[in-house]
Amino acid sequence: MVSNTPEPIAVGSLVTFSAAHGQSQPDFHEGALITLVPGVGDPVIGRILVHTSEEVSVAVGDAQLVLTPVALTLDENEGFDYTGAWAVRSTKPLA
Repeated sequence: MVSNTPEPIAVGSLVTFSAAHGQSQPDFHEGALITLVPGVGDPVIGRILVHTSEEVSVAVGDAQLVLTPVALTLDENEGFDYTGAWAVRSTKPLA
C-alpha cells in the first residue's frame, strides 16, 4: 500500500506543531486538526488521534505518525509544553 505521508515527514524527522487554520494555538484534543511543520518542506494538516505526556499520534493522509518530544518541558502552569521539536518515532498505515 502506498502512503500519502508527505515526503519530508519520515521516521527520524523533526517537526513542530502549529495551530490549524483559523485557530490561535494548537489543539491537542482527540479529533482536532493540527499543523505539522517539518524542518524541510511545506506544513501539513493532520488530525490528533491520541496524545499523552510522552507521545502524540497524528493521522496525516492515510498514515498514522507517532511523535515523541525531543526535550520534555513544562509550561508556566507546570503542564506539558507541546511547543518544542518532536521526532517522528514511527509511521504506519491507518487501520
